[in-house]
Amino acid sequence: MSRQCYRAEPFAGRLSYPISKQSVGGATLLSVFDVTARHIEHDKLEEETRRYRDIIGVGGGTLYEVNADLNQIRMWERDTASGKLQIRERSARFPDDVIDPTFNPEGLAETRQRYAAREPVRNLIYRVPGKEVYRLGNSVPFYDNDGIYQGRRGVSIDVTAQVLAERQRDELERQLRHSQKLEALGTLAGGVAHESITPWCRS
Repeated sequence: MSRQCYRAEPFAGRLSYPISKQSVGGATLLSVFDVTARHIEHDKLEEETRRYRDIIGVGGGTLYEVNADLNQIRMWERDTASGKLQIRERSARFPDDVIDPTFNPEGLAETRQRYAAREPVRNLIYRVPGKEVYRLGNSVPFYDNDGIYQGRRGVSIDVTAQVLAERQRDELERQLRHSQKLEALGTLAGGVAHESITPWCRS
């Protein structure tokens, strides 16, 4: 017995026609199944995939997913050269291998607490270990259909330019305050010197 499948789209529907070549009582059996709903769900899934790819490309960030043991990371990001969506996976202890603990230690400590409590993490600015690269991260825990904790999902955005610009601005402000302090001390010293050499006038 052989089976063949055909797809037709009468009235905007989609049907699958498995045809049996086996004859029963001189007649050929024909089975028809409506798979319209299945194909509609497939089309929706493809549309959602395109949508998320566009969001990643426009946002310029990296979407990531970390497993429940916090040792496997999967990342989705747009390649700047080709414009194609890339999916990368790596083994790493999260956040220890991903976040430099010497930068923003208070924020990292709070992040660890939120991880332990399975709470969202918002607006964490961190430095990539071994690089002068800074990122802004947000993440939330996620669960399966049975409510079992599966890990975290989030997005991180490169904010290196903003962090370096803010650092430069702070340095310029520091230099300006120092210069103003020296200028004030110079003015004060000049006034004291002027008074010390001015003779007393008696009537």
